[in-house]
Amino acid sequence: MKKLKIAYLILGVSMSLIMVMCNKSKDNSIAPGYRDEVGGGGNPNPNSVTTTGTSTITNPATTNSTLNVGGAGWSYAACGTGNTLLAFNGATTVQINFFAPPTTGSYNLQSGTPTSNSVAQMIVYNPPGQPSGIVWYSASGMISVSTTTGGNVTATFNNIPCTQMQFPFPVVTVSGAMTCI
Repeated sequence: MKKLKIAYLILGVSMSLIMVMCNKSKDNSIAPGYRDEVGGGGNPNPNSVTTTGTSTITNPATTNSTLNVGGAGWSYAACGTGNTLLAFNGATTVQINFFAPPTTGSYNLQSGTPTSNSVAQMIVYNPPGQPSGIVWYSASGMISVSTTTGGNVTATFNNIPCTQMQFPFPVVTVSGAMTCI
């Protein structure tokens, strides 16, 4: 009986030691792998190395500028039945989008796609004095549109603030007139 108790005691101690040795310890250090795999905030993506696993977008534009549309060097798209006016000068393009083909009157400018007949959107691509490849959208303002019986459309505007979708600063201020020919 004594030998049986010793055998059970040795078996119990052995099982306890095995369980303690096989138990996985919790490690709070940063380790490669995804959060749910390693239990921490390690960043397993070597192409996006950050301390928090997110990246901060920085604005490449740093200063305000102005753009005067119309006059020497500007060309315009042909008139049609569309909802857009286009003006070009070198790499710079100014686009005005309407909800429907424009008629004579005033239009409030917004940054998003027009959703009614009383609003329009101005988009500026590659304005002078700004880094290339950045798109600028009208933040507010108003344009006046006049039409002729021949189908020509002219839009005039003054001091229209245009910003990037992600950043409220800097501002490209647009003034002038554009027409379709």
